[in-house]
Amino acid sequence: MLCVNQQPTSTNAEPWAVYIHVPFCGRRCAYCDFATSALPSAGPAADALKSRYVQTVLAEIGQSAQRPASSVYFGGGTPTQLAADQLLSILDSLRAHGGILPGAEVTIEANPTTAEGALFAALRQGGFNRLSMGFQSLDDRLLAELGRTHSAAEARAAYHVARGAGFDNVSLDLMFNLPGQTLEDFQRDLEGVVALGPEHLSLYSLTVEEGTPFAARAARGDLILPDEEVDAAMFEWAHDWLPSVGYGAYEISNFARAGRESRHNSAYWRNEEYRGYGPGAASYVARRRWLNHADLERWRAAVFQQIDDLADSETRDEDGERRETMYLGLRRLAGVDTAWYEQRYGAPPEAWFSAELGRLVAAGWIERTDTAWRLTRAGLMVANRVFMEFV
Repeated sequence: MLCVNQQPTSTNAEPWAVYIHVPFCGRRCAYCDFATSALPSAGPAADALKSRYVQTVLAEIGQSAQRPASSVYFGGGTPTQLAADQLLSILDSLRAHGGILPGAEVTIEANPTTAEGALFAALRQGGFNRLSMGFQSLDDRLLAELGRTHSAAEARAAYHVARGAGFDNVSLDLMFNLPGQTLEDFQRDLEGVVALGPEHLSLYSLTVEEGTPFAARAARGDLILPDEEVDAAMFEWAHDWLPSVGYGAYEISNFARAGRESRHNSAYWRNEEYRGYGPGAASYVARRRWLNHADLERWRAAVFQQIDDLADSETRDEDGERRETMYLGLRRLAGVDTAWYEQRYGAPPEAWFSAELGRLVAAGWIERTDTAWRLTRAGLMVANRVFMEFV
């Protein structure tokens, strides 16, 4: 049995993407089912918890097989709940254990309520070169519905703080299909975000996840979301309008100015190897996927006792990996490049999946271009049904 500090590695010198999960939030949002923990009130208890987290993630990095990072992403939770010196100590540990490739994309997520000029400036100077902020909406009523802790004015102010600190690559998250939201509300939200001029946008339709306050409200019948037609209209309008104002759609939910696509997330969609550190973090190395326990103390015990205590672990066979590469790759608007796929697996997708591809072409959901298999516009609207062909 593999110990948690002895995960498989295919070629030690081969770069991988690195994800650092920081689980802390000031308050858990009503829709969130991520591996997060609300911090106790500021003071010794919160400081001790954050210190224990940093100590453990540094140990986890130090114990793992070392390879250079092609990209680094600090997600959460809200990573900027940690102090600048704590965040930079983790980045320094990655440099010391495997290294970070020159010019690598190094992203940190932040909430508007944690936007401080000194913090952002220290992170920028310390090596973070991309900032992702969760706006979710610019409508104060909808922000309150979601349980967000910031206002629309605070979100706009946080964006300008990031620019003032030297971040020239900023991504903003926006949600749609929110309680009581109309198409016009969403259009106004998106227009307001675009007016700020970020380099990247991520748009997510709200889904009600089991175990969240929203799920409890839905069970009681007092959570009213837009109907499917309105949800689809929001999605289609974004895909039609954003390219006209300079944001190309490169993945189902992601849009960017030319050259500003997320390199880290693109590694996931190409089904490349990545290593996750922190409670609840996922990893994929040598066809093995594993998930750390989300509970901080259980994760901490596994790291320091060097035991193989994981929330989940699975090793894919080659057919499973080929299938996963197909459905992840079809998330990209460019689709699955056939020459690249053949180089990776010895034959193009149609050699492995002629029946599945035939059904999807007949349904009008995918198409074969000169170079790739990709979703059609109709397929974009039913992407999850397309992906199920390869699961």
